[in-house]
Amino acid sequence: KKPLGDVQYLDNLRPIALLPFFAKILEKIMNKALVDFLGEVEVLDPSQHGFRKAHSTETALIASTDSIRRLVDEGHSAILVLLDLSAAFDTISSQILIALLYQAGVRDRALKLLESFLTNRWTTVRC
Repeated sequence: KKPLGDVQYLDNLRPIALLPFFAKILEKIMNKALVDFLGEVEVLDPSQHGFRKAHSTETALIASTDSIRRLVDEGHSAILVLLDLSAAFDTISSQILIALLYQAGVRDRALKLLESFLTNRWTTVRC
């Protein structure tokens, strides 16, 4: 870490960017509103456990185990396919995501805000 030097001189001071802090707050507000809305209009599949309140890998495992056990108890066969979609969000087209949100009923200012948030974004890291 570089020494600050004499703080009485402006050249020795570095700015602090507060934008990421406010962006995180806005992101949390938008996420809650969107998840609540999508829950109300029943867009989210009940078997989706990722990125949902009161859901986790643990609840996904319990639900999968229960389903397999039920099928086997009824005399059926069961096959389990596991996919790692951890980077799926990084690869989806923002235009497709906006279209899906529109189909789900997101409109007007909310859709424009989400579109602005999802498109034409870039990040620079300086060391």
